[in-house]
Amino acid sequence: MLSVKLKIPLKKKGIKVISAKKYYQPKTTMASLAQEELADCVVTEAQKWCNFVLFQMTYLPPGFTIGKQQLRKESQSSQSSFRFLLESQKNNQQIVIKQFLYDWAPPAYDYPCLWLNTEKFSSADIFSSRSVLATNRVLWLGRNYRGQNAATIDLERTRVEITFDGINLTEEELIYIVQGLKPCDQTLREQILNTPFARLSYYARHKKKASEVPLSYWQHTRHGTCYGVALSLDHEIANNWLSIHVDSVLNKQGYYLNSIFAIVTPANEIDEKEYLFEHHQHPGAFIHVLATPITSVHPIKFPPTIDDQVCEHEVINAPENEIYLAHSNQKYGNYELIFKAKAMTYLMIIRAAPWVSYDWAMSLFQKMQITVRAL
Repeated sequence: MLSVKLKIPLKKKGIKVISAKKYYQPKTTMASLAQEELADCVVTEAQKWCNFVLFQMTYLPPGFTIGKQQLRKESQSSQSSFRFLLESQKNNQQIVIKQFLYDWAPPAYDYPCLWLNTEKFSSADIFSSRSVLATNRVLWLGRNYRGQNAATIDLERTRVEITFDGINLTEEELIYIVQGLKPCDQTLREQILNTPFARLSYYARHKKKASEVPLSYWQHTRHGTCYGVALSLDHEIANNWLSIHVDSVLNKQGYYLNSIFAIVTPANEIDEKEYLFEHHQHPGAFIHVLATPITSVHPIKFPPTIDDQVCEHEVINAPENEIYLAHSNQKYGNYELIFKAKAMTYLMIIRAAPWVSYDWAMSLFQKMQITVRAL
């Protein structure tokens, strides 16, 4: 049995360190499918059902009030989520603010809800997403995969999606909305953020099938017949696919190894591993390192092929290797690199953050001394 047995750093700025016995565990309902739909629930009562930090609103756009607060409880068949429905006092316009934990895959491009839906829209109908800073995190603005006006941000691991179709919200108003999102329970916030991501993940805890959503600017998805589990860090001592000095390199940049996930085939063979590094001072600022052996059933392809999402990409010639780089924003990221080392192929996703730039990403990569143990 693959278990979750993770360690966290002894110090994280602004967050109390608690024992493993006090890791956060959300409530789960045994309700029938009919009862798992969204139900009215105030935000403070909803937090105990959510595996993420839940935010309350302290700013409302002029002319809007909170019409509904709705919760979907976690169950065996659905993960938890919460949303505010803001209603216009003058007409039927509505702003939806949804919160949840994006835990079934690395969130593609850092703005998964804004990806280009080529099946429904042509490229000419989709505006390129743009980024601005809000609360020291990167807020993305654009059109979602349904063609609606939308914005999204990751706040302390919580994915926040704002939909405002047919409403002319300004960039300034969207920033005010995000800046006005405050944790509804500070004590539970500290407990949640001191809990490793693997212990929070609904998909890992319930051993759900892998999602076939896009993961990257490069063509790579997980196969729906596989399922995800969390590996203990102790397991990696003897079974390391990332035998690296990456730990020390990333620690110097403020990141630590938070969790490790495995994508497992129906034959119970590990097909892929995902190493999740989180910034000490900025919860939710992640670097994902995906690893597959060349013998994997569903390997990261090398050389890779770019997917249909708008991005810039290039090939960097390095000693005895080629590095394939894709990114959307020179200022903040994401930066996504595919490279090979011995019998392994890696996809490193540096999530968007205020300190990330092209030079920062390339400098970080060049400092990594990657050696892979013979499998």
